[in-house]
Amino acid sequence: MRPFPEVDEGQWQVSTDGGRSPVWGHQGRELFYLQGNAIIAVPVVTIPAFEFGAPRELFQREIARSLQLGTTSPGPFDVAPDGRFLIVMPSEDELTPQPIRVVLNWFEELKARVSVP
Repeated sequence: MRPFPEVDEGQWQVSTDGGRSPVWGHQGRELFYLQGNAIIAVPVVTIPAFEFGAPRELFQREIARSLQLGTTSPGPFDVAPDGRFLIVMPSEDELTPQPIRVVLNWFEELKARVSVP
């Protein structure tokens, strides 16, 4: 974690075993993030100095993998103003393993099917 906008004034490691998709609680006193399928909470204070407590697991849920990959898209969960969680659950298609199909020489097949001027 870094302060903003003075990003060079400090850097802190909040998680103990990695994490992704961080979300601030609405009162700014807790940081939530994903670790595997677990939602982790870390208490945070910023006055008089930045300090954070020990991470604790709140619960585990199967979470939509399609939203866990991007860094610019919204994360797979959020915290409502009343403290409840909104979690994007996986679709049935995501829960069923999909086969991977490998097509060899696909470009040669494409050239044979499409005339190129």
